[in-house]
Amino acid sequence: MFGVMPRKASHLGALCAVLCFGGFCVLLGGWVILPGMAGWHAAGITLQLALLLVLAGLTACTWFFWRRRRRLEMRELLASLDSPQSLVAEQLAGKRTLDATVARTVANLRERIDDQAREMQELMRLLAQRDVRDMAFIDVLSEGVIMLDSERRIVAENQAVEEIFGLQRNQILGAGMHVFLNEASQEQFNTWHDQLQQSGAAFNDRSGLVGKHADGSDIPLSTSATFLREGANAVTLVVIADLRPQLALESELSESRAFFRSLVENLPVAVFALQAQDYRYVLWNKAAEALTGAPASVIVGKELFEASDGEAQRTYKADLEQLQARASTAIVRNQTVISRSDEEVYVRTKTVPVLDEKQRITHFLSVSEDLTGEIEQQNLLHLQNQRLQHYLRTAGSCVVEVDDQGVIQVINQKLRNLLGKSEDEIVGKLYLDVFPGNFIDESVTWDTLKPVFTGDVDEVKMNTLLNGRYLSWNISRLEDPGDVRVIGVADDVTELVEEKNKAEAANAAKSQFLANMSHELRTPLNAIIGYSELLHEIALEEERASDVDDLERICGAGKHLLNLINQILDLAKAESGFATVERHTFSVESMLTEVSDLVRPLVEERDNAWRCSGTVNSPLCSDELKIRQVLINLISNAAKFTREGKVDLQYDVSAEQARFQVSDNGIGIEEEALAKIFDPFTQADESTARVHGGTGLGLSICRRFAEQLGGSLTVRSTLGEGSTFVLSLPNEYRGTQSDGTDSQSAMAFL
Repeated sequence: MFGVMPRKASHLGALCAVLCFGGFCVLLGGWVILPGMAGWHAAGITLQLALLLVLAGLTACTWFFWRRRRRLEMRELLASLDSPQSLVAEQLAGKRTLDATVARTVANLRERIDDQAREMQELMRLLAQRDVRDMAFIDVLSEGVIMLDSERRIVAENQAVEEIFGLQRNQILGAGMHVFLNEASQEQFNTWHDQLQQSGAAFNDRSGLVGKHADGSDIPLSTSATFLREGANAVTLVVIADLRPQLALESELSESRAFFRSLVENLPVAVFALQAQDYRYVLWNKAAEALTGAPASVIVGKELFEASDGEAQRTYKADLEQLQARASTAIVRNQTVISRSDEEVYVRTKTVPVLDEKQRITHFLSVSEDLTGEIEQQNLLHLQNQRLQHYLRTAGSCVVEVDDQGVIQVINQKLRNLLGKSEDEIVGKLYLDVFPGNFIDESVTWDTLKPVFTGDVDEVKMNTLLNGRYLSWNISRLEDPGDVRVIGVADDVTELVEEKNKAEAANAAKSQFLANMSHELRTPLNAIIGYSELLHEIALEEERASDVDDLERICGAGKHLLNLINQILDLAKAESGFATVERHTFSVESMLTEVSDLVRPLVEERDNAWRCSGTVNSPLCSDELKIRQVLINLISNAAKFTREGKVDLQYDVSAEQARFQVSDNGIGIEEEALAKIFDPFTQADESTARVHGGTGLGLSICRRFAEQLGGSLTVRSTLGEGSTFVLSLPNEYRGTQSDGTDSQSAMAFL
């Protein structure tokens, strides 16, 4: 207030100060005179004190105004000193008349100006440091920042610009926006920049510009710009954002939405959604259409009761209101709906609220699953369980079921009766503690069952004896998701075993009888053949032609009968176990030479070609007589059923195995007859015996000899094209071979 007082008021204040000073002097004189006057002593003292205080106040005000004026003059002087030095020099020249005080003040002001200059330098240094910090801050921005001068040349940029466009700083500074934009985008940016200069208003988030990367690829851009003018200088600040990440996210979001919609549309369960505000449908998938027969075009957009009104809808609305009140987080309800075919369908519907980021309910989502098939399956399963229980009660087999830990879960009545225990004494116990484990097969133990529990094998067969009854077990693994069961089914074969034992005993007695009858049968036949041959020779010498023919028939019939008896005896010996193996090492070439000499006349008798070929790398150690008999029998059969063809014997003998193959191109064997061709007293065709003769024992004896020597005899044949028999033997006979019974799947009771 006082600092802006005019000059005249200042002079007036000084005059008042002088007058007050004079009044003060007068009162001071009165101070001395008045006390001498009678009656005025007390009043004079009071008046004098009051006047003294007034004069003191006026004096203080006068001094303050004078002091304020001096300060204003000093400020005006300082303001004149802030002008250019030429003006300061002129003002100093015009004020040479100032007093020494003013001169000292000017000197002090000069010192102050120097101090201000030093402060200005420090301020510039701090400002430079701030610019460095600002540039560092701009460099860490993900958006590109570009500064253009008045001629639209790039004078500054940040690191993001270099990363977006793949350029170096020396390629950018001093260039124009054409290094970033294609031709069309450059024109668009120039138009925006002209409008910016004219209006002075900034433009923000302008899309549509296409940048160009150093590798030639296009870059979609979002651009913002601000025009700044500082005196004669003008700059444009441009902020550029690379839209590729945003577009990629939008594309991914769009694909996710499309995938989600496709997923919901193609779910096998009905899915529908409603808005929380007005219960209006916003989603209705294909399964919902198939379930209700109502298309989405009819349902979506309608309110709950507008789409359909019924007891189910009222119940559903009550569920929605309960969810709206946050009384539940989900509601599951089973109900019946009418399908598109006017049939009742049992469905289970689960409804949940959909919340936004502020935990407000925006929608209700429901999933309805058709339970009709499930209920039918449950009913069917219940019926099957009832049937299973009935089967278990009435089944003729023994049934037991244990879990993967070996604990008995189910056992039927027949097996309980055999065990002589109640159900409470069996169910829930380990099978090891319940069953005695009387295995008939010597190589079978409880460890035989372990592979079934571990899943290494799916099935095991074994035979046990339980309380005098023979049981044939078939133990298998039943594996369901998350559950493993081992089920044992046993057939009571006690009667079969007894009948089998009786039959085997009778067969053994028969075979033993035939083997014992070898001498009794052969002796009279040898006598008949011997006497007939002797009489034949006498008849030839006496030239009795009619007797010669009769004696030849008697001799041929005797030899034929002897051959039949020999075959029957060989078969009986093989079945009874009396046939022994004469094991010794012999030359295969020598044996085959003798065989070839014996069978050649039989082969050539029917105009067949004979060939014997192969390789021998090692001698055989086996029964030479049995091998010889098998080969002769096979070659004889081939010659008997082949006419004007060929019969071949091919052999391959190594240090491990001997293989003999007899082939012909005769009449062949039907496929149905191949399965029974090795059975005793069986031929491929009943007419064969009438045309070619034979008893049907030769091939059966050959296979038994092959198996007895540890080998095998197989056949392959095509009707009308011929047959091939293959005899495979180990190079060295090592004793009685396995009868083919597996220790883990024994089916024959010993």
